Amino acid sequence: MKRLLLCILIVAIASFSLMNRAESAEYLYVSNVSGASIYRYDAETGAFIDNFLSGNGLNMPGEAMLDPAEEYVYVTNRGANNILRFDAVTGAFDKVFATGLNNPVGLRFNKAGDLYVANRNTDEILKYDSNGNFMGVFADIASVVAPNPADPATLTFGQNNHLYVKSINSILEFDGATGDFIGTFYHDPDMNSFAGFVFAPDEKMYIATYYDNSVLCLNSTTGELIEEYSLAIATGLAIGPDGALYASSQGEDNIQRLNPQTKEFEVFSPAGNGLNNPGTMFFSDFYSFYDEPQTIPEPMTLILSAIGVVPLIIRKRK
Repeated sequence: MKRLLLCILIVAIASFSLMNRAESAEYLYVSNVSGASIYRYDAETGAFIDNFLSGNGLNMPGEAMLDPAEEYVYVTNRGANNILRFDAVTGAFDKVFATGLNNPVGLRFNKAGDLYVANRNTDEILKYDSNGNFMGVFADIASVVAPNPADPATLTFGQNNHLYVKSINSILEFDGATGDFIGTFYHDPDMNSFAGFVFAPDEKMYIATYYDNSVLCLNSTTGELIEEYSLAIATGLAIGPDGALYASSQGEDNIQRLNPQTKEFEVFSPAGNGLNNPGTMFFSDFYSFYDEPQTIPEPMTLILSAIGVVPLIIRKRK
């Protein structure tokens, strides 16, 4: 009987654990450029939650990003040329992570926890370890695009572990381990300036075009242009937990979501709540895109399995 009770207890604990995991809150974080803060929204409804982090010298946030361990949020602080670190749960200031940069904008982590930063005014991608120690210049963007302007601002890793960097009207591809230049993934000479860009699970890449008031959709393998969507001063892009594309619009000071049926953007979180010049953004489940697919049994499945085991335990005792 003790074994029977133990079995039931284990199943109950596992079931509640999975249910709590499924019901855990997801958030959308948006850099509020003119407001020098990072705002937090409900990832399902778009409702404004709070001014998640601000102060402590934060001035002109470039980009905010969660680390792979989901312990801290890192923010490029363009106004002070440094990187600040905040607690990912409370938003409390932790420390100045790195200094001596020159207009840092985009930032991303690799799987090992190293940080890559687009140092805009020196046209370089800089690399730091998880303790903030400078590891060197990872990629010299100017040497790749010369004599054209480099202007690296945003960057991201693909599922192939290559690092992709925005440069004016191009997306450049680098080896994520060595920094060796692989090639120009996409280029459009008619575009004035790319902003944020993001990979999607459905083998697509989306690029926000700041001055051209649109979002481009590419094949994420070939770089072929598939289609283009209209959006006023598109800036930041992110893929939500629902798989949809979300974008910040500085033209309308709001957050919008792409309707896959109509191919038009619709308001997800309206202007207001102090949002002023929304920039880059990320969802709290950002790293799920890079995780290997896992099958998690439903709580009821575990319970039914346990019920099937109980008669065996009783029969054995007889």
